[in-house]
Amino acid sequence: MASFKRQSSFQLRTSVDFAEIRRRLRSEHGPAIQFDAETLTDVDKDLDNCDAEVHHLQSRIVFLQNQRRLLQDYKNCLQSLRSPIRRLPNETFLRIFDFACEMNELTSPKVQDIPALVISGVCSRWRDLSKAHPCLWSRIRLHFQSTTRHLPTDALMNTFIDSSQQCPLTLEFPAKTLGELEAHQQHLCAVLGGQKPRWKQVKIEHRAVFDALIAQGPSHFPILEQLLIPALQASLQGDIQTVSGGSKSEGPVRRQTSFAKCAQLYVEPTYLPLSRSIPRRDKNHL
Repeated sequence: MASFKRQSSFQLRTSVDFAEIRRRLRSEHGPAIQFDAETLTDVDKDLDNCDAEVHHLQSRIVFLQNQRRLLQDYKNCLQSLRSPIRRLPNETFLRIFDFACEMNELTSPKVQDIPALVISGVCSRWRDLSKAHPCLWSRIRLHFQSTTRHLPTDALMNTFIDSSQQCPLTLEFPAKTLGELEAHQQHLCAVLGGQKPRWKQVKIEHRAVFDALIAQGPSHFPILEQLLIPALQASLQGDIQTVSGGSKSEGPVRRQTSFAKCAQLYVEPTYLPLSRSIPRRDKNHL
């Protein structure tokens, strides 16, 4: 730690006697005035010395204030080592993160709506943990509107795609009042449409978004469990239609696709009404 060792040798040359000078001001006048120039010179020197001493003391104060700030920061660091949260194991942190990160709304102007990004920006430990847990980055919501002002940049979208690694994706596209897709919206649909093999749960609320997603990338859905398309108009016998494949002899069904008020199920290369059954060999192609 820096030190400040200068010793002050400040001492006045002038003997300040106001009673005497005031007596002389009242009594001396005319040719009787006696003026000592050397005394005035000493006063000027003492004034200069006073200014120098004030500057020295002000510097000393600044030095001590800086030393106190450094000590306080050091104390805070020492106390942080004793913080109970530092004793939590990584597994506990990951369970908390998983509970907090439900969906990352990339179209929101508020960073609080993108919890994976917020968590990764707290400290190096949290950033490393979030990067090591790709499921936090695999839950994406894009809220398209007729006039979208806040759309994720390519860098942000790529960050989530890359950070989610090969984790199954959960996607939501709430857009009940959406008109035609804008160019950037189509681009985002193309990026996520290219990730169809990783789709696990998808909810789409507008036909234009559905068409844009299906039109891009592969048409194979090996791990798709749920596809909800409530905005597509149709008349169904029930609110929920479940399409699955397999028989009792083949063991339990591994995947199940549910559709709420959905008009059609897309099966490559045509649209297939839900009232028709899907052969087992096609159940992963929508």
